[in-house]
Amino acid sequence: MWHVIATCLLLVALFACNPQEETPPPPGDVAIQMVPWEGQEEARYRLLRGDRTVGQASIAIVHQGRTIEVRQEFIDSQSRFRDEVRATLDATYFKPLAVERALTGPGGERRWRVQYGDGKVTVTQESDNDSRTDSLTVGTSYYDSWGDIALWRTLPLDYGYQAAYVDVGTAILRKPAAAIMHLKVVTKEPITVPAGTFLAWRLEAESKGETQTAWIADTARRELVRYDNGTYIFELEELH
Repeated sequence: MWHVIATCLLLVALFACNPQEETPPPPGDVAIQMVPWEGQEEARYRLLRGDRTVGQASIAIVHQGRTIEVRQEFIDSQSRFRDEVRATLDATYFKPLAVERALTGPGGERRWRVQYGDGKVTVTQESDNDSRTDSLTVGTSYYDSWGDIALWRTLPLDYGYQAAYVDVGTAILRKPAAAIMHLKVVTKEPITVPAGTFLAWRLEAESKGETQTAWIADTARRELVRYDNGTYIFELEELH
């Protein structure tokens, strides 16, 4: 169960303020408007399925010179499964450089090592019983799904905002694959979570017919207040 939660998390508009039909933009590099954190921050979330708490999550961002590291950790309520991910991104354009992931459960541990370079990405995954290496050509305009939640917070969010980019799924149980991610700001609305009430942009991210929703606070820190991947909901408890 837990690997499904973690995989769904970072794979990353049903209606708009403008009533006219809008043509989705073609995929390409997105515009970075701001970097809403300084040095290092850590957010903690409760993980819900329906009204039931099923786990905890933490997402830390560490800005070190020319790189940004997005550190994610997930653990279920019974502490049977732990999923740890570190995605290293270029600090200027948020392009992925590398990803490391370790998924631990009653059946043992599986590890991934992801490296970008020369227009392709190479993914090695291994456990106690098997090992495999896959590669995928990615070209020049792409982002990694494990960095999406940091990338979304930097965008010029506003009414009518739309964007599209090639999103690459890497440290997953399947072979690496790329798909177009369509983003659209639906509205700005108040949202209440354990950390408080925020006025937040509701950003919908659609890929291959599946939609995720992120509520990003309209503040200087652009907190990821709430996140719904269609099955599980993350709600902010505290931010340091």
